[in-house]
Amino acid sequence: MGNPAVTVDGTDIAVASLDGVGVINGDSYSYANEALADIHDYGNPEKIVGKEWSSLYSTENRGLTADELLKRVRWEGVWRGSAIGRRQNDSPILVELSMRATEAGIVCVVRGRFVTVDFHVSKSLLQSASQPTRGRLDLGQRN
Repeated sequence: MGNPAVTVDGTDIAVASLDGVGVINGDSYSYANEALADIHDYGNPEKIVGKEWSSLYSTENRGLTADELLKRVRWEGVWRGSAIGRRQNDSPILVELSMRATEAGIVCVVRGRFVTVDFHVSKSLLQSASQPTRGRLDLGQRN
Protein backbone atom coordinates (compact mmCIF):
# COMPACT_ATOMS: atom_id res chain seq x y z
CA MET A 1 0.00 0.00 0.00
CA GLY A 2 1.83 3.17 -0.94
CA ASN A 3 5.49 3.79 -1.54
CA PRO A 4 8.18 2.30 0.69
CA ALA A 5 9.93 4.75 3.03
CA VAL A 6 13.02 6.33 1.55
CA THR A 7 15.99 7.23 3.72
CA VAL A 8 17.94 10.27 2.59
CA ASP A 9 21.11 11.50 4.23
CA GLY A 10 21.16 15.19 5.24
CA THR A 11 24.30 15.71 3.17
CA ASP A 12 22.44 14.46 0.08
CA ILE A 13 19.74 17.04 0.73
CA ALA A 14 22.27 19.86 1.18
CA VAL A 15 24.13 18.88 -1.99
CA ALA A 16 20.86 18.86 -3.96
CA SER A 17 19.66 22.19 -2.56
CA LEU A 18 19.57 25.23 -4.81
CA ASP A 19 19.87 27.37 -1.64
CA GLY A 20 23.11 27.75 0.24
CA VAL A 21 23.38 25.32 3.15
CA GLY A 22 26.04 25.32 5.82
CA VAL A 23 26.58 23.89 9.29
CA ILE A 24 28.07 26.14 11.94
CA ASN A 25 29.98 24.60 14.86
CA GLY A 26 31.10 27.13 17.44
CA ASP A 27 31.31 30.24 15.31
CA SER A 28 32.71 28.68 12.09
CA TYR A 29 31.34 26.69 9.18
CA SER A 30 32.12 22.96 9.39
CA TYR A 31 30.15 22.18 6.20
CA ALA A 32 29.11 24.19 3.14
CA ASN A 33 27.40 23.17 -0.09
CA GLU A 34 28.17 24.41 -3.62
CA ALA A 35 25.27 26.89 -3.57
CA LEU A 36 26.64 28.59 -0.42
CA ALA A 37 30.06 28.88 -2.04
CA ASP A 38 28.41 30.33 -5.16
CA ILE A 39 26.42 32.93 -3.18
CA HIS A 40 29.67 34.20 -1.63
CA ASP A 41 31.65 33.75 -4.91
CA TYR A 42 34.13 31.28 -3.44
CA GLY A 43 33.53 28.70 -6.18
CA ASN A 44 34.46 25.79 -3.92
CA PRO A 45 32.66 24.91 -0.67
CA GLU A 46 35.95 23.82 0.92
CA LYS A 47 36.96 27.52 0.92
CA ILE A 48 33.97 28.30 3.19
CA VAL A 49 34.67 25.52 5.71
CA GLY A 50 36.59 26.94 8.66
CA LYS A 51 35.46 30.53 8.00
CA GLU A 52 33.81 32.33 10.87
CA TRP A 53 30.12 32.83 10.21
CA SER A 54 30.46 36.52 11.07
CA SER A 55 33.13 37.03 8.38
CA LEU A 56 30.54 36.28 5.68
CA TYR A 57 27.97 38.79 6.95
CA SER A 58 28.48 42.52 7.39
CA THR A 59 27.96 44.32 10.66
CA GLU A 60 25.85 47.42 11.18
CA ASN A 61 25.25 49.74 14.11
CA ARG A 62 21.91 48.15 15.10
CA GLY A 63 20.39 44.71 15.50
CA LEU A 64 22.34 41.75 16.89
CA THR A 65 26.04 40.99 16.77
CA ALA A 66 26.94 37.70 15.11
CA ASP A 67 27.77 36.18 18.50
CA GLU A 68 24.44 37.32 19.95
CA LEU A 69 22.55 35.87 17.00
CA LEU A 70 24.30 32.48 17.19
CA LYS A 71 23.61 32.35 20.96
CA ARG A 72 19.97 33.22 20.29
CA VAL A 73 19.64 30.42 17.72
CA ARG A 74 21.19 27.94 20.15
CA TRP A 75 18.83 29.10 22.92
CA GLU A 76 15.58 29.50 20.94
CA GLY A 77 16.25 26.79 18.36
CA VAL A 78 15.35 28.76 15.21
CA TRP A 79 15.77 32.16 13.60
CA ARG A 80 14.82 33.63 10.23
CA GLY A 81 15.62 37.05 8.80
CA SER A 82 17.57 39.20 6.37
CA ALA A 83 21.24 40.13 6.43
CA ILE A 84 23.91 41.63 4.22
CA GLY A 85 26.32 38.93 3.16
CA ARG A 86 29.88 39.39 1.94
CA ARG A 87 31.28 37.92 -1.24
CA GLN A 88 34.89 36.77 -1.47
CA ASN A 89 35.86 40.13 -3.01
CA ASP A 90 34.17 41.85 0.00
CA SER A 91 31.26 43.19 -2.08
CA PRO A 92 27.85 43.01 -0.36
CA ILE A 93 24.86 40.86 -1.25
CA LEU A 94 21.40 40.89 0.35
CA VAL A 95 20.51 37.46 1.74
CA GLU A 96 17.68 35.71 3.55
CA LEU A 97 18.73 33.36 6.36
CA SER A 98 16.92 30.46 8.00
CA MET A 99 18.79 28.98 10.94
CA ARG A 100 18.02 25.97 13.14
CA ALA A 101 19.99 24.53 16.05
CA THR A 102 20.61 20.78 15.79
CA GLU A 103 22.85 18.28 17.55
CA ALA A 104 25.26 18.59 14.61
CA GLY A 105 25.46 22.39 14.94
CA ILE A 106 23.48 25.29 13.56
CA VAL A 107 22.12 24.58 10.09
CA CYS A 108 22.10 27.83 8.13
CA VAL A 109 20.13 28.05 4.87
CA VAL A 110 21.05 31.10 2.78
CA ARG A 111 19.16 32.48 -0.18
CA GLY A 112 20.55 35.40 -2.18
CA ARG A 113 18.02 38.15 -2.83
CA PHE A 114 18.66 38.92 -6.47
CA VAL A 115 15.39 40.75 -7.14
CA THR A 116 15.53 44.47 -6.40
CA VAL A 117 12.15 45.97 -5.50
CA ASP A 118 13.35 49.53 -4.98
CA PHE A 119 16.62 50.24 -6.76
CA HIS A 120 17.39 53.42 -4.81
CA VAL A 121 16.79 51.86 -1.40
CA SER A 122 18.75 48.71 -2.29
CA LYS A 123 21.59 50.73 -3.83
CA SER A 124 21.81 52.89 -0.71
CA LEU A 125 21.73 49.84 1.55
CA LEU A 126 24.44 48.09 -0.44
CA GLN A 127 26.61 51.22 -0.52
CA SER A 128 26.39 51.60 3.25
CA ALA A 129 27.14 47.89 3.63
CA SER A 130 30.27 48.21 1.51
CA GLN A 131 31.81 50.47 4.18
CA PRO A 132 33.84 48.41 6.66
CA THR A 133 32.11 48.47 10.04
CA ARG A 134 32.30 46.71 13.35
CA GLY A 135 29.40 46.25 15.67
CA ARG A 136 25.95 44.89 15.07
CA LEU A 137 24.27 42.92 12.33
CA ASP A 138 21.31 44.70 10.74
CA LEU A 139 18.97 41.75 10.66
CA GLY A 140 15.24 42.08 10.06
CA GLN A 141 13.95 39.27 12.25
CA ARG A 142 10.82 37.46 11.12
CA ASN A 143 10.08 34.61 13.51
